[in-house]
Amino acid sequence: MICMVLDQERLLDRTPVMQRSIERRNPYVDPLNFIQVALLKQLRTLTPDAPEYSDVLREVLATINGVAAGMKTTG
Repeated sequence: MICMVLDQERLLDRTPVMQRSIERRNPYVDPLNFIQVALLKQLRTLTPDAPEYSDVLREVLATINGVAAGMKTTG
């Protein structure tokens, strides 16, 4: 849909440097996204007073930092 509106074949066709950069990062960032989803599901089953809650939360935050670093942004 976005490509149709922008009249492009692929996302970021008009900025090939950024397109290549993202294509190179995705194989490293994508696994973190999947891990993050699994950890978030686990975290949602826990109550804040559960013994493992803080460990899982710390792991979730680590995946957030990892994705941000992989995307070269913190925002």
